[in-house]
Amino acid sequence: SDFDAVCTGGSVANAAAFTKPYVVAAFYNDDAKSDYWTDMSVGYGKSYYADSDSVAKVNVVACLPVKTATQTKAKTCDFKGDNGGTVPIDYYSADYDMTYYEAKTGKKIKDGGAISGPATSCPFVASYSKDDPKIIANPDKNTVEAALDAFAK
Repeated sequence: SDFDAVCTGGSVANAAAFTKPYVVAAFYNDDAKSDYWTDMSVGYGKSYYADSDSVAKVNVVACLPVKTATQTKAKTCDFKGDNGGTVPIDYYSADYDMTYYEAKTGKKIKDGGAISGPATSCPFVASYSKDDPKIIANPDKNTVEAALDAFAK
């Protein structure tokens, strides 16, 4: 998870050199007001997949910040509240901008395009702010994987 620093303008000094084969760590941020980035585990079994055995080989970071202006309320989901009652939380679809960076330097490699975050079915568990009770859908893993497949060729 240290590679998420690249998504906030940093770099990872002991990351692998930027050369093929690419090993990619991917992160998304669904809250433009926060510096918290969530690790995405995509591409299992593929050459670019960054598992616990290949962390030292990570040389690319894919960052997917949410495009706030694209958030659209899709539905309301009911969750169990602290008091045992039901808490209705609005669930939003959104788009994310994918960008590739060199892990070692933080230098931008290229734009990866827009990735959709569809709010199709309510999540089983979700975190939300009591000040702004809403949930933003995660980037679609299949679309992210297809983009990584094309990038890692």
